[in-house]
Amino acid sequence: MQYPHWCPKPITSFVVWTTVSILSIAICPDAHASSDVKGKAAAMPMELTAVVITATRGKAVLFDTARSIFTIGRSQLREQQAESSFDALRERPGVMVQQTNRGAGIPVIRGQVGPSNLVLIDGMRFNQATWRTGPSQYLTLLDPSSFESFEVMAGPASVRYGSGALGGVTAGIPWKMRQAAGFGARGGLRFVSQDQGLSGWTHLEGRFGSVSVAAGGAIRNHNQLRTGGGETVPLSDWTQQSAHVQARWWASSQTTLDLLLLGSQVGHGGRVDRLAQGRMRIYDNLDGFGALTLRHTGEGALKSLRVSVVAHGSRDEVARFECENKDNLSQCVDQADSAYEAVKNDGATTSFGSQLSRDRRYRDAVRTLGGLFTATWSLGKSLSLSVGAEGWYDTVLESTLDDRKQSTGWSVKSAARGNFSEDTSWLESGGFAWLDSTLWQSASGLKLTLGAGARLAHFRGNAADVPGLGEVAYSHTGVVGSGQLRLINPNRWMLYLDVSQGFRSPNVQESTVLGDTGSKFEVPNADLGPERSLSLEVGGRLSIDRVRLQVAGFVNQVSDFIGEQDLSQAEIDALGLDPADIDGQPVVKRVNRDTGLFVGAEAQLSARLDYGLTPWVRVSWTQGDINKDDGTSTPARRVNPVLGTAALRWQAPTSGFWAEIYSRFSGAQDRLHPSDQKDLRICADPNNPSKSYASGTCPGSSSWVTLNARGGWRYNRSLSIDLALTNVLDTQYRVHGSGFDAAGFGASLSMTGRY
Repeated sequence: MQYPHWCPKPITSFVVWTTVSILSIAICPDAHASSDVKGKAAAMPMELTAVVITATRGKAVLFDTARSIFTIGRSQLREQQAESSFDALRERPGVMVQQTNRGAGIPVIRGQVGPSNLVLIDGMRFNQATWRTGPSQYLTLLDPSSFESFEVMAGPASVRYGSGALGGVTAGIPWKMRQAAGFGARGGLRFVSQDQGLSGWTHLEGRFGSVSVAAGGAIRNHNQLRTGGGETVPLSDWTQQSAHVQARWWASSQTTLDLLLLGSQVGHGGRVDRLAQGRMRIYDNLDGFGALTLRHTGEGALKSLRVSVVAHGSRDEVARFECENKDNLSQCVDQADSAYEAVKNDGATTSFGSQLSRDRRYRDAVRTLGGLFTATWSLGKSLSLSVGAEGWYDTVLESTLDDRKQSTGWSVKSAARGNFSEDTSWLESGGFAWLDSTLWQSASGLKLTLGAGARLAHFRGNAADVPGLGEVAYSHTGVVGSGQLRLINPNRWMLYLDVSQGFRSPNVQESTVLGDTGSKFEVPNADLGPERSLSLEVGGRLSIDRVRLQVAGFVNQVSDFIGEQDLSQAEIDALGLDPADIDGQPVVKRVNRDTGLFVGAEAQLSARLDYGLTPWVRVSWTQGDINKDDGTSTPARRVNPVLGTAALRWQAPTSGFWAEIYSRFSGAQDRLHPSDQKDLRICADPNNPSKSYASGTCPGSSSWVTLNARGGWRYNRSLSIDLALTNVLDTQYRVHGSGFDAAGFGASLSMTGRY
């Protein structure tokens, strides 16, 4: 048998067996439906009857939605033993979780990364105007203990959600509020052997008269990570603390007033992908999010109404260290770790080790104020109208840089500007309308529906004293539209066609940042404009007897693509940049000049066999190309290759035991953007790790496969004990674009209780 180069032989056999087993049931269901079924059918790892929010900005049954959407509920979070929100996304089709450093994780959705993907909390924007394309801790700040579930919708969603939804949307759905009188509690403890990590979380809830309340939090402590093959990642220990408070006043059975407060802190996120160059970073993030929401559901023409006001504040601190002697990096790492704490305790300290040559501390604080309104009306038996409006205003409250050098006796020099100009502001506002109509319905229930909508969006940014540019002020206004056709045979199958436009204005990080952003040195560009997209998606779902299938294929063209342009030496000199700050890195600015074309497909398939067995498989493929104005083309940056998970699940009929053997796999990625070829995370030369391969010789990221097992026991919904054995073969591998190798063989043990 000829095996594809991207798929190792063991996993190829496993995937083929799993797929053949499932298809045999779909083709010949009677052969698997004997009257003497042994044991209770296993729970489906893929339920199409789940109610989702993100697809329509209101409640909808997943099976009926005309988008590729996936849910991660409480049981899946527990069984996956997700330590973070990005952990929860790893097994979802179309999503690659790239990690430059521990405590951080970026979902790459359909080839789009960073601010091209939108993050929501209960339908409210979590993105801020200073978000980087990476690395970032932003998604880590949404701790799993603070949410009932997560949803991922792939593909543009600009009509309903505005800017930043070119690749997709990740949404955190808060805990459901208790409706019955009384008190309840949930909590859990977990140990992870790969980093000797310990975590605990709790969620308390109660209802007293017309008021429901809930509160909880989590503490997570992780030590240094052991990777496949036994290596330890320096500076990979990190911590997280989070808390949440919710309250609901039931004004009536149809009207509620909700309060949501979220707080999270991620500490000591160490980055060492450039350690061979003598450079390290440690990230700290603090975030607070609050919202007050009025909701009304009606039985008349007005079906739903929502009004929310939001306040969101964040602080991002980065400590950047440079080593004096690159021949003693281990000692330099230890001294950087000590200096990180010393400066926090005493800003005037000069207690730095002899191996350090420089310590820079960046601090950015941002405040967002915003609000949204949505409403849905029934305009008859077969027609409904949804409208909405929202506005978000970001302000950079603080952006500082304190620079200390060994050559000046470690005295503090405060720069005139940090990453941004203070008082930089950013406004996004807009409104949308969406019509849904049933065009035709047969007596048997088969129906054809049409949905269409449009959004008017406006963006405005302003930054003073931008180096080399002075004041930067820009505004953009645009209109985007979307349309959907659905053919639905209720609870059996459905087909859909979606055509969507996307619109994303550059944020202030892309247009005004000046400095080292990781793999390059970026300079501002006041002329940077928005990028637009046109996406075509076709897909469908199947639910027949024991078989569940969801498939989607897409083409997404992004015009005025925001890419990078190398600066000439004359342009660098004109900006007066310090060569010591650049340190040999590429100097680039963001520009609109190319067209991006992204194509791909996603599928997940599962089936229930006899004896409580359920094989399932999820797989996705994405390819991206940047077509330049001069007629040439290059692969897009950091596009996820073939990704997938295949599993066989067993669930006992009555005892509450379950077990699953599964394999995660990735194809090789040798289609590299020019900046990927200079990126040490992807193309570090093993013979000289401080340098990338010579131009055009980088082999890219290798294919990989892991074998894993997990299982557990659940007693009467009140107690669950779960065990996971991950990377059983201790495979050494790295997710494409990540800054360190993934975890080696280890065990995770968790206990969850509910009262």
